[in-house]
Amino acid sequence: MMVVNLSIGLYTPPVGTTLFISAGIARVGIGETVRALVPFYLVALFVLMLISYVPALTIY
Repeated sequence: MMVVNLSIGLYTPPVGTTLFISAGIARVGIGETVRALVPFYLVALFVLMLISYVPALTIY
C-alpha cells in the first residue's frame, strides 16, 4: 500500500517530481501533461482502493 501511495504522489501535483520532469523533457505545459495522465490517475486510485479494501489481494 505504501509503494502505491508513494508512486501516486510522484506524478500528482503539487509535489509531482516525475510530472515536472516529464513535462520538461516533452516541452509541454503541466496542464496538458496532467490532462493526458487522468486515465492513469483513475487506474492508480482504483488499484489503491482494491489494495486497501480487499484484503484477499494482499494477504497470501
